[in-house]
Amino acid sequence: MLKSFAYSADVQRLGTLANVADEDLRPATDPQMLEAFIHPSRYPSRFSDGTYGIYYAARALETAVHEVVFHRARFYAATGEPPLRVPLRDHVADVNGELHDLLTNPEDWAAVYDPDPERYRAAQQLGRELKLAGSYGIAYRSVRHRGGECVAVFRPPVLSRYRLAQHIALEWNGREIIGYSPFSALT
Repeated sequence: MLKSFAYSADVQRLGTLANVADEDLRPATDPQMLEAFIHPSRYPSRFSDGTYGIYYAARALETAVHEVVFHRARFYAATGEPPLRVPLRDHVADVNGELHDLLTNPEDWAAVYDPDPERYRAAQQLGRELKLAGSYGIAYRSVRHRGGECVAVFRPPVLSRYRLAQHIALEWNGREIIGYSPFSALT
């Protein structure tokens, strides 16, 4: 079971199924789970240059939070956001399929594990090559949370039992994200 976050903005629901191969769509595929694939980000990520979507997730909530906090804090700092509480949905899914393993010998993948987003080029090239070759995705170590494990899924068929686990909120104080806490979406 892996943790992932879906952003609360309903605007993100707009996308295109053209980003998902016909053979990767199943009748049982959860439309919310497809969001990661049908919404390429305007911003590059570790394994994408921003022209295609990837479902990123972590094995544990703590790792997922570390990953999200790093990128959200950079964005909020760059845009000068005032203090705010950022609601996120914590989703879990099962990953059933073969992913390319970068966990075993991380020293062989030093360029891929570079923590600086300005130097993601090697990781993005690897992601593009694997995606074009039909790979389901990559299992790799988190560079934001020591001991954490993550996946970058390129194709939806390896994901199943996608479901909401809980709601959490990040606390941005205007300079950094100082923590997170669970909350009820009903309050």
